Amino acid sequence: MHALPPPSAPAPSVRGSPAGHPAGVQQPTPPGANASPAMGSVNAGTSAYSPPPGIANVQLPVPSPPGMAATLPPPPLVAQSSASELSSQDLRTVLSSPDPVGTLCALLRLDDKYRSLFHEQEVDLGVLLGLGDADLRELGVTAFGPRRKLVQAIQELARYAAAPKQE
Repeated sequence: MHALPPPSAPAPSVRGSPAGHPAGVQQPTPPGANASPAMGSVNAGTSAYSPPPGIANVQLPVPSPPGMAATLPPPPLVAQSSASELSSQDLRTVLSSPDPVGTLCALLRLDDKYRSLFHEQEVDLGVLLGLGDADLRELGVTAFGPRRKLVQAIQELARYAAAPKQE
């Protein structure tokens, strides 16, 4: 038979095992008491859950019931700036240049391969102003960044060229 420790000495305990219970045997948490910090806790009388230390309280999305569409608030309005960021002076320079396609590529800081590609395909200013994303892909501008810059710059150029000139 095993001898019990004297009353003055605390009994060894394991996390989750109250003192006085054999080590390694997890006892149920009595009502009103918090569970082990490693497991999180639920306060007695409430359904509030406190995550264990070091774990963020993350809210997971809840799916909408069938037949009901989830309604989200509209995204905040943010002023959009053009990725090409061409100034009015830049637009005038491109339109008045003897080599508008080369000038545009230089202003957008694009590699010479794009300027060469446009010249090989005989793309002049009139053709350039009508190009869209699909056209640029067909020409071989496959990289997203340069293609996006070109699409936005072409749109700006077309708007600027079509706008009535104030003299």
